Amino acid sequence: MAQDTKVLFTAKDGFSYNRTHILAQGLETLEQAPQFYKIPERSAQYGAVLRELSLEADLVYVPPFRHRDLSFIRKYAQAPVIFDPLISRYLTKVVDYGHYWKAPQKWLIDYRDFRNCDLLLADTQLHLDYFKKKFFLPSSLASAVLPIGVDLDNYQASFPKSTGPLKVGFYGSFVPLQGVLKIIEALALIKEEKDLEFTIIGTGYQYKEARQLASRKGLNDSIFKGWVNYDDLATELSRIDLGLGVFGNSLKTDLVVPNKLYHYAALGKGILTKNSPGAQEVFQDRETMGTSSTKPIDIAEKILYYRDNRMELIRIARNARQLMEDQYSHAAIAQKFLSFQKLL
Repeated sequence: MAQDTKVLFTAKDGFSYNRTHILAQGLETLEQAPQFYKIPERSAQYGAVLRELSLEADLVYVPPFRHRDLSFIRKYAQAPVIFDPLISRYLTKVVDYGHYWKAPQKWLIDYRDFRNCDLLLADTQLHLDYFKKKFFLPSSLASAVLPIGVDLDNYQASFPKSTGPLKVGFYGSFVPLQGVLKIIEALALIKEEKDLEFTIIGTGYQYKEARQLASRKGLNDSIFKGWVNYDDLATELSRIDLGLGVFGNSLKTDLVVPNKLYHYAALGKGILTKNSPGAQEVFQDRETMGTSSTKPIDIAEKILYYRDNRMELIRIARNARQLMEDQYSHAAIAQKFLSFQKLL
């Protein structure tokens, strides 16, 4: 691992996102706290500032979703540029959301930006393989996999209760890959069952549709808790026993490991999610997560299974927490990030 590596985080925005927070906290834990430069606007004046700051840096890190900043940063940065897109705009907007009329534009954005850096990151190997194949990335471009991980300082374990109602929770931004409508359908199938409590946290793309569906299915409106600030998320999730992951049918669902799975695991909660190839890069079915098909009836049956097999749920939850401590803490993620310097 490189010693005393100076990392400059720079973009117009994107510093508060979970991925960026984990990496920054991990670097700080390793006593290699990054410097931040939030670009006021993409002009020569601020490019000169970026140039001066990057002269003192070993690595320049561009955080997730900041595709539009990359050309500007690449122009002025005097140290190797690492781009961590986290998403493909083409995969998200065209394939996941079904906005096929945007396909040429979004594909060209990814084609341009994924090669306009010195090192390209992805959160799973499957995701990286997709980037390489879909956008014809040259073999000469350095690339690496950096799992999302979790800030264990903010997510303390509180394992599922062995008795009492099974508290089932979900949080998210209601994007298609999460399959929230299938979750609503599943909860509706078991709404009359005893010893179950449901909580749904968040708002977003399919939020209104989800609430309408829940109303039609006779679910109590009180299960929707609305938006929760990131700083309060761990507290809210600590109250559940079983965290629901993602159940979408899109390609993106199969390629990624969502933030929520790391959060549930760090908190020592049971996980129930789609048994996707992406999730399998981190978690193992029946050891560190529970899985289901994306059919509401199967999701419902698995919820009932864990209600009735509480000790198995606790075992899986404890294993998941240990996995986070061993391999996916914020410090471990930062150490892995620093090791990529040898690729440049």
